[in-house]
Amino acid sequence: MTANALPLQSGSATVTVTSPRRRATVALSTVTANVATGSVTLRFGGALDAESVRDVSHYAVQVNGHSVRVESAGYNAAVYTVTLSLAEGALQVGDQVIVQWSDLTDAQGLPLSGQIAPLAVR
Repeated sequence: MTANALPLQSGSATVTVTSPRRRATVALSTVTANVATGSVTLRFGGALDAESVRDVSHYAVQVNGHSVRVESAGYNAAVYTVTLSLAEGALQVGDQVIVQWSDLTDAQGLPLSGQIAPLAVR
């Protein structure tokens, strides 16, 4: 019995191994909507990356099913809160508000996304 072997060739290859990206363990703890200030405040349970949370493109807000522009996003690192300022008059008592956030990062650089169910403005 004889075996035929293929000739060996030399060369190199690059192999990229990707693993599933870890998600942030920081979670939303409370949300409040304030008619007087026209703002929504999100309180998280841990530190976030200040640069990512101040970027308004990371948020989507709906009031009574209509998209509302987020004018600014401020971060208070001492108490882990993000305050989203909306246009004047955007919030009225009894409104239903939905807030989504995406591509935020926590203090370790891990991604954070989420949404709150409709919140009644008081």
